[in-house]
Amino acid sequence: MGRADLGRLDRILQAVERAGLLRRRHRLLARAIDYADQSCGGTLQKVGEKGSTSFYVETITRGGVDPATGHGCLNGNVILIKSGDALAWGWIGEHKGQALSATAILARKP
Repeated sequence: MGRADLGRLDRILQAVERAGLLRRRHRLLARAIDYADQSCGGTLQKVGEKGSTSFYVETITRGGVDPATGHGCLNGNVILIKSGDALAWGWIGEHKGQALSATAILARKP
């Protein structure tokens, strides 16, 4: 995973943490998304839910990846799993035939 991917992951995790409760996260994620520092954005659409797991499709509609720098945003799929007081977050996508993924476990600080 490159520096741009780690930076993007950090921004997404911060947004999810700021969202509060899982239900509020779902409403937040079902709307437009913006990665201002990457000059791109799009939508995150909820496509399914099973128990404590929710599935989303992230579609980049503005910007994308800058071929000169390799920085930017990619289409992908997001999975959120509520487990107790924690939230497992995963992103899966591909770029130029290479599969990419990022995961994190989020929990409130005591």
